[in-house]
Amino acid sequence: MAGALLLATGALPSPGWALVEGRAAPDVQALLDGLEASGGEVDETLTRGLIDLGPLAIGPFLGALSASESLSGPVRAAVDQALERIPAEIAARRATDEVTGSAERRERLVALALLTERGRAVNLATAVRLAHPAALDTRYHRDLGRAVEDALGAILARDERALGRVRSALGEAHPLVRERLIRALGATRADVRGLELLGDLLGRYRDQEVTILSEIVSVTSIVRGPFEWSLLQRVRTGLDDPNSAIRRAAVNCLGRMEDHESVSTLVELLADESRGVRECAGWALERITRKAFGTDAERWRVWLVAESRWWRSEAPDLLGTLERGTDAQVIAALAKIAGRRLYRDELATAVVASLGRREGAVLQVACSTLQGLGSPRAIEALIDLLDHADPGVEASALRALTGITGRTLPPDARAWRRAVSSAPRSRAIVSRASVPTADED
Repeated sequence: MAGALLLATGALPSPGWALVEGRAAPDVQALLDGLEASGGEVDETLTRGLIDLGPLAIGPFLGALSASESLSGPVRAAVDQALERIPAEIAARRATDEVTGSAERRERLVALALLTERGRAVNLATAVRLAHPAALDTRYHRDLGRAVEDALGAILARDERALGRVRSALGEAHPLVRERLIRALGATRADVRGLELLGDLLGRYRDQEVTILSEIVSVTSIVRGPFEWSLLQRVRTGLDDPNSAIRRAAVNCLGRMEDHESVSTLVELLADESRGVRECAGWALERITRKAFGTDAERWRVWLVAESRWWRSEAPDLLGTLERGTDAQVIAALAKIAGRRLYRDELATAVVASLGRREGAVLQVACSTLQGLGSPRAIEALIDLLDHADPGVEASALRALTGITGRTLPPDARAWRRAVSSAPRSRAIVSRASVPTADED
């Protein structure tokens, strides 16, 4: 939490408000008692009490409030209403500050902690305003940045409607807060809708282009393809950007998404003026193609010419064989297709189309071929084969699914369909160690 940094540096008092043996600590209990005795001044008593307790006490206070039996019905209702109003009131009160002092920062942190615990879609703009730096601030307080990212992420995870308010919140956000909102979006909405929104943001906020691309990389580590052509096209525009940091981020993104249509441009970027872009392009090409040519541009060009020639001259006959050939001919054609990566989606589509009328031996070879191609377009057809009467086909389909998706599940078609159709609402920490971050020249 954001307040942990303040506690570690002595900016906040020691946590005397922590729960002790399941009971509210004295400071928390004193505030609860004060609310009951407030004589109708609940708002003022609650606001002052929460600010005195500090942001780290918000969670324990709300827990004690929920468990308390000492508050009368009218007081509890007044407290609930006050908790809804306090963040917006603090945001409005501090809107004209010239400098964010320690007292103002503490109030904002308390309000953001409340939104982390209770905020909904309607509070998204309030969270953005709470974290906005004051006019004369010479630096942005890191604790505010962390706190608003926590609050925004909690709101996005808690309330499905919040996703529809992100664009307007970004429009009014300070650039430093805008970055935190984009990070929160990527961290808590690692699903198809979150990915779509991140793609839509490309080109809208140039100062955040690298952040947006980085979050797309993280989300696509969880949300598997195939990806929408429009999203891929938006990312590809970054390959021509004059800013080398954006070019490098776009290369990383397309490599993660295994976009074979960008291969020829990536080969050209092996001659980029930026060493970081060159090295990232080599990494992306190796990930997309499974070839280990590094940054050797000449080897990549030779390979690309050969693959393009194969696609034009040999592939049409092989695809025709898949459709009309005998089982023996189909197996021979599959052997020639296996391991091809440049046109893997088109090849996988053709292999899938040929599965329906084949015998078990052919289907097993086809599953192995699809695993080698690695195209997500084969997933649905492979799931269907988990119900095949031939145990060998079922086992081959399961191996292919595991290889393509990285998931380990039993050979149960219903379980696989649930797994690939249910988009996760949040993601675990995604390591970026596999994505090159070479320093620029």
